[in-house]
Amino acid sequence: MDKFVQKYYSVATDKYAILLVYFIHFKFFLQIVLDIESVIMNVLLYVFLLLGIDYKRVKYSFLILIPILGVCILNVAARNIFVILLSTYIVSQLSLKTILFHNLSAQLIIFFLSSICLFFGITTSELFQQTVLDMRIRYDYGMGNPNTFALFIYSFIINLYLYKGIYYKKYLFIIGMIAWMVFSYTGSRTFFMSVLILLIFRVLGKLWARYPLILKFLLITTPILIFSAVFYFSQNYISYPEVNLLFSGRLDLYNKLLSLVGYFDYLIGTDLINTETIDSSFLHLLFEGGVIPFSLFVLLYFNFIRKADKNQLSAIVPLMASVFTVALTESVLTFVLIFGNMIIWILLYKTYLNKRIPLY
Repeated sequence: MDKFVQKYYSVATDKYAILLVYFIHFKFFLQIVLDIESVIMNVLLYVFLLLGIDYKRVKYSFLILIPILGVCILNVAARNIFVILLSTYIVSQLSLKTILFHNLSAQLIIFFLSSICLFFGITTSELFQQTVLDMRIRYDYGMGNPNTFALFIYSFIINLYLYKGIYYKKYLFIIGMIAWMVFSYTGSRTFFMSVLILLIFRVLGKLWARYPLILKFLLITTPILIFSAVFYFSQNYISYPEVNLLFSGRLDLYNKLLSLVGYFDYLIGTDLINTETIDSSFLHLLFEGGVIPFSLFVLLYFNFIRKADKNQLSAIVPLMASVFTVALTESVLTFVLIFGNMIIWILLYKTYLNKRIPLY
């Protein structure tokens, strides 16, 4: 009888986790596409998260949420980190294949609903930008910003890559076609460059398996170097106008934030991250919750790379190189409503729970 009850409870919690995936995607549709900010939906999200915990079998990793809750009291922006970590904790009980399938399905549904809204004139898809640094006509597919739509499609691409692209090269061709069409539509250069890196590095996959130690060293040091570079060039953007141009003027915005924060903000983060226009995932990760979530991501990532074997490197190198490229100018690691991007957190966390990376 106990086994039957345990099996039934396990199935119920799995279905609940799947429901949570669709709920977060639907919240994206309401909040980003229809521009409806609903207090009820916000409350429901937290209710969903709190009810999705198996309190009888709480893992030690759950305890990291306690100090995050404390940070939330002092810094409102940390609530986003809380949602990311708690949703990752709940959804990670599913197999990686199951998560990928439902992420892809939910995103197709949202794309279909967005298309209907455009067809009936509920939303419009045009955003004309013409500044000294950015002279492009760009379209947003009704999501308010071309980069938001590009990031939404990027999340679909990395889920499709992990679901099929690792195993079948024809899916890499499909990914390339999608990327080209979205780039032509949105003009999002970072998006296109990141997908191009994903595809090129994957085609060269056999090369990565020959030098595992060198690759692991590069994978570990790359985010450190990128984070240091973002800080350095942001602090000295006036001396590097070409780099600022490459970042579409974002370094000026990054510099403004860094000039406003104090030492304590590095410890617990600051709600300025929600009021200033900051796209960098690295700055978001640090200033949304401070040193705790930032350190947590670094530790999970290091563990992820440490456990990779030769065969897995051929899939991991393209993925992480692509993600870190996007992370330079987009909040790919912290935009929780585009839940497909949270597959990175889920992959890192599931690797922490298992003895090996859950690929293949």
